[in-house]
Amino acid sequence: MKHLPLFVLLALALAACAPQSRVPEISRKAAEEEARKQREIVVLERMKVQDRLRRVDFAVRAANVDLCKEKAPAVGFLTMDRDSAPPEYRDAYASLYGVTRQMTVISVFGGGPAARAELAVGDRIVSVNGKIIGGGSSGRSRVAKLIAEGKGRPLSLMVRRGVALVPVELTPAMVCNYPTFLRNDDSVNAFADGSRIIVTSGLMRFAEADDELAFVIGHELAHNTMGHIEAKTGNMILGGIVGAILTGLSGVNVIDPMMQVGVLAFSQEFEAEADYVGVYYAAKAGYDTKKAAYFWRRMAAAHPRAIGLQGTTHPSSAKRFLAVEAATREVAGKRARGEPLVPYMKSSRKRASKPAGSGPTQ
Repeated sequence: MKHLPLFVLLALALAACAPQSRVPEISRKAAEEEARKQREIVVLERMKVQDRLRRVDFAVRAANVDLCKEKAPAVGFLTMDRDSAPPEYRDAYASLYGVTRQMTVISVFGGGPAARAELAVGDRIVSVNGKIIGGGSSGRSRVAKLIAEGKGRPLSLMVRRGVALVPVELTPAMVCNYPTFLRNDDSVNAFADGSRIIVTSGLMRFAEADDELAFVIGHELAHNTMGHIEAKTGNMILGGIVGAILTGLSGVNVIDPMMQVGVLAFSQEFEAEADYVGVYYAAKAGYDTKKAAYFWRRMAAAHPRAIGLQGTTHPSSAKRFLAVEAATREVAGKRARGEPLVPYMKSSRKRASKPAGSGPTQ
């Protein structure tokens, strides 16, 4: 009790520092309703980005399938069931796309096989080639297996559209089997890992034109098709071996530093090659690579340090802009002469491509 006056004094002091205006009171019911609406907006915005990425990605990988060692059938749609939806967004997907425990189509990519077959968002897949499709992971696995086993042959789907059963004949397209995935990350970045391509949401916002996005996907696709990831791994292992030898001779552990030297070997050259080949990949898909070149000027404006001619693990943005312009002129010349849009290669240089599997892709 002896401290009561101190508590009273503190309460009076805090009251003097409290907000003075009369803020409207928000009921819990109203807040929950607004939260529901905002979750739906989140889903709609994410799907808008996903649809754009899938549309451009499909165009690039389909147009260059003849240049890829690994190929897979693509159907051009995304599905979801209630179990696979993020728990906090299940109601939003149900409200917006009619997602139930059955596999439900939530996206149909423009220009893809599903769009040509007139599959519709909200369709629920009942059967594929006469085989009943259930819900959950078993249903998703069965559909993926049927698509993969078909190897591009036509698929007979039965879908429930509203209350009606509708037959859909869909012929998958063969594409490069290096699927692209969206990562919810505000950094402006994209990378390849030898079997897939990752694009961040930050880069999706930065790449204002589809021509720019196609170039980025082409660049990352080139890293995979040209064997850059495997080459870097080999260089790292070689660096580690040299480091182990030096460690044995000197008694000083230099294995990790030498492995890093191996990883960085030819780093700028690999990036320059990915830019060069990526221009061809984007051009073959029908995108304007003149606009893609400007990507590097905008990147320089956002990251001025990239302008320096020495570069880092990547060439400078100045050199990359000029190189993409030169490659674009090369492509234009080949088009004018009626030549195939295939990058020039050093005849003595052989490329190894890591098998990426033969499963289905989106």
